[in-house]
Formats: sequence, C-alpha cells, structure tokens
Amino acid sequence: TTTTTTTTAERVVVVGMDAYHMRNADLEMVYVRRERDAWRTAPLLLRSGCVSLRSLKGAPATFDIGAFERDVVRIRRGDDDVLLPAYDRRVHEPVAGRVR
Repeated sequence: TTTTTTTTAERVVVVGMDAYHMRNADLEMVYVRRERDAWRTAPLLLRSGCVSLRSLKGAPATFDIGAFERDVVRIRRGDDDVLLPAYDRRVHEPVAGRVR
C-alpha cells in the first residue's frame, strides 16, 4: 500500500514492506542454520540442521532490500513513472507494478 500526502511545503510517501518479500520459489532455494532452541518456536522445514528462508518469511533476510532502496530513491527524485510492487495475499507472493 502506498499513501501520498502533499502540502505546499513537503510530500510524504509511505511504502509497505510486504511487497518487497522475495518470491517463495527463491526463498525455498536458500537454507540457513538455526540454533537448536529455535526448533521449538514453529514447525520449520528441516534439511540437515537447516531451515529454508521461506519458513522464516518476514525475517529481514527474506526481503529484497535492494529493490526497496531503488524504489525509495526513485520516489525521492520525483520520478513520474514509479510502479511499485504489491503483496497478493491470495498467493502469498509479491506482484510487480501494481501500485502507482
């Protein structure tokens, strides 16, 4: 979701982070080590002592921070053609170019 408020002095844009999750297929390909106690917090995908990033969706490592930064720079510059992604909760995936 993007909200824009404009006054004569300034412009404020709020950009939601959900749309900057990495795609599920990409998250499923990356496994990370977890401490032994972490297994108690939630059912996670196990593979030789590791979990997929998809099972940790929402953690900082599961976001495409580079894409977020690029979009923020374009918004700050005042680019007119900025199309932002949106998060589709039906498929639990980001969808490019959904928000103007």
